[in-house]
Amino acid sequence: MSESPELIRKHIAVLSNFETIYREFVDALEKYRSGGEKTWSEDEYESRRRQILKDAVRGQKAMEASGVGTVALRFPNRYEEDSLPALVFHFRAGGLGLSVQHRILDMIPSQIAGLEVRLEEAEAAEQEAGMGLFDKVFQQSQERHRRAQEPPEDQMPKLARRSIGGPSEPDRPWWENPWVVGTGVTVIGGGILAVIAALLSA
Repeated sequence: MSESPELIRKHIAVLSNFETIYREFVDALEKYRSGGEKTWSEDEYESRRRQILKDAVRGQKAMEASGVGTVALRFPNRYEEDSLPALVFHFRAGGLGLSVQHRILDMIPSQIAGLEVRLEEAEAAEQEAGMGLFDKVFQQSQERHRRAQEPPEDQMPKLARRSIGGPSEPDRPWWENPWVVGTGVTVIGGGILAVIAALLSA
């Protein structure tokens, strides 16, 4: 799953802070190894060392998130170490001194640049997703508004409802209905004939 812009910003801040405190530490070690005085007391040195080890854990996450890669060492037994907390104080012998530490520091600017590229991509994707959501909400709002303007079905004109099955005549009073009139004439006529027949037979 892709990381959010907010998380990528935290990675950049973590890595930038780690670069600052680690470079100060390495510079102090180089000064001391070249015959200079100690920059810090033993207690201050140990406090800074512990803080770097703690920050290296988050720094490792930030380096991996950059997509640029991390420093790795391959040992004679073919064992490869790429854990930042394990490498920050790994001093190589044979006169190489602080080469590992400088490799770590030299790679950080590229890793920060990689995170900045990822941040731009994440912000663009977030903006595009936000516009898509806005369009969807807008369309739903328009549909609700359209439905609100339509009258309920029970209030629609009868003729409009009947027009679905074809044209029909408008409603009229019951006494104008041809079926009612025809039935009434038949009943009344039959009654009159029956009275006349009774009178003639009397």
